[in-house]
Amino acid sequence: MEQLTEFIRCSKEELDKKRDSLEEINKNILNFLDTYFIKDKKINNVMVQGRVKGTSSLSEKIIRKRYADRYKSDHEKFIDELPDLIGIRLVCLLVDQEIEVFESIQSTFTESVGDGFYSIPELLGSKNNLVINYHNQPEEQKNKKKIYRMSCRWIGEEQEIPVELQIKSLINMFWGEIEHMLFYKNYTYMIGSDFYTNIMDSIFKNLVAIDAQLKQMSHQLSQKSKEEQFQEMKQMFAKLMYNMFYENFREELIDIELDFREVYDLMVQIEFKDVTTIGRAQNTMTKLINTVYDRSEFTSSLFAFENYDLNSTILREERKELGVVLGQLSQSNDVYWIALIGLYRLLNNKQSITEVIDCLANDLMSFYSRFDSIFDPEDEAAIGKPLYKRGIELGIVNAFSNYKKLDFFIIEVYQSKIFVTLHDFLKGIKEPFLSLTQSEIEKNGEIKILNVIKGATSLKVMSVIEKKIGIEYLKQIYTLIEDTEMSGLIFNMQKFKELLDNQRDLVTEELIQLFINSREEGENYE
Repeated sequence: MEQLTEFIRCSKEELDKKRDSLEEINKNILNFLDTYFIKDKKINNVMVQGRVKGTSSLSEKIIRKRYADRYKSDHEKFIDELPDLIGIRLVCLLVDQEIEVFESIQSTFTESVGDGFYSIPELLGSKNNLVINYHNQPEEQKNKKKIYRMSCRWIGEEQEIPVELQIKSLINMFWGEIEHMLFYKNYTYMIGSDFYTNIMDSIFKNLVAIDAQLKQMSHQLSQKSKEEQFQEMKQMFAKLMYNMFYENFREELIDIELDFREVYDLMVQIEFKDVTTIGRAQNTMTKLINTVYDRSEFTSSLFAFENYDLNSTILREERKELGVVLGQLSQSNDVYWIALIGLYRLLNNKQSITEVIDCLANDLMSFYSRFDSIFDPEDEAAIGKPLYKRGIELGIVNAFSNYKKLDFFIIEVYQSKIFVTLHDFLKGIKEPFLSLTQSEIEKNGEIKILNVIKGATSLKVMSVIEKKIGIEYLKQIYTLIEDTEMSGLIFNMQKFKELLDNQRDLVTEELIQLFINSREEGENYE
């Protein structure tokens, strides 16, 4: 027994020692499959997952498989030859798609390398290559259910690593997780095992019914236009998040019934922002559904944020203010922003708050990145163009930092209205900034020019989202622009000063008095 205990201890230490390099290999395998299988073969509705064997499950496996007797004291060889040292899972939407994915593997990995393993022909003999043994599939498990589970090898630069590859539909993945959690590591003797068998059979039948519903949903979606399919998928996922997380938010965040629909809507908007094809939309849905159903990470710690570290940010200069504001909101009592940041952290598998907020800030600002349409072809070489674009982004961030609500970024609430309003306005005032020479920029000062563009943009945005503009905000804008002659190209500075001297808030209609040569925005923009 002492020899067994020592073998387990040494094996765990060996695995931990190699963990960093194995995690890197795991990433390489995921990238390999994504590049040479999923994308190259245009495999739709499949998500690739991977993990390195955990030390917590190693002890039981050593005992159950009698590895200590087989390897004696050679724990290094044991770890190197552990069949599922790295586990890869191809997750598809429907049960019927499992065989389609398997057949795609067979038709892709066709070049024999011996011992029953096959390689992609064009990668034969190369390093950083995955070879697969797909004979005798699917396997029958102890519970009589079948599974596609294949032995693989990763041919690295210096050594070969054993890999286990599984193909699972969503319902088979959920079933496996349920069975694993309830029985695989439950060592208590269960009285009335027939009862538990019947319960598990009932659960499986429900999952089969879900699979049938997913198949029907997939068929119905295929009958609709691309835009209709996108919209319905987004609505379905928002509804799914509401159903899955309603109780979790009450248990882990705040025990009050709140309407988190804007949180879900914005989260869906973010996740689908770069999706342009039905195949990618279905892949996104599969990934999100998988993450949503695995709620083990949805704990109160998901919403425990450390302070945002501006010194570690990767945000470009004009977005740093947004990072700071989001960092402040994560430490505030704004439950909606805390919920969104935590949910974003979960769905994107981010850890540090600085990483979470940097990625979130870039995703949010992507909804305001379409202003290239205000420029004409002859503007391309203008020296002032980069400065003008930076000023626009600074102005949008400044407006948000004064408003601070989620709906600022939601397309159906304010984002689309803001874009339309800004488009004609920015197109109408661009000329004096684009025509600036380098010497004029140096004479007026880059910061001061940026502040004028920033102030004008911010005011226009606020005119869309607020019915009344506060005096303190107006003073802030005036301070930005008062110390440069460039202000006079856009603002009526004398009128601006007069209105400030009245020491009162302005209704939105009064803002037009602050600008020179103002006109109605948005009326001609398609």
